[in-house]
Amino acid sequence: DEDWMALESHLGMDAAELDILGSRGTDQGEQLKATATHEPAWDGTDAIDFTALPAGQRFNFGSFSGFGSKAVFWTNTTQGSSTMMSRILETGSTQIERNSIGNGFGASVRCVKDTTE
Repeated sequence: DEDWMALESHLGMDAAELDILGSRGTDQGEQLKATATHEPAWDGTDAIDFTALPAGQRFNFGSFSGFGSKAVFWTNTTQGSSTMMSRILETGSTQIERNSIGNGFGASVRCVKDTTE
């Protein structure tokens, strides 16, 4: 969750919004999403070559949703024993949603290299 907040801050999100739940920021989600020229195409600007793709999510009962319109990313931050913090990007939204979801759901993961070492 802290790595995501550092990224969101780097992209220009106001510090007062970093810790809140729900949709936050201005165009930070758009900056992370793939563009119309990527495959699959999406409605972002890919400003920092993050190239988030709309991979959707898997529900805890096994069905899938959101392919082509949503990206859900896990963080490594747990909220109790059965939920984790996540980030959600959606078609038509320029913001980044911060929320906790049940750890039985399936979501994407992005690895981050710590360059301070």
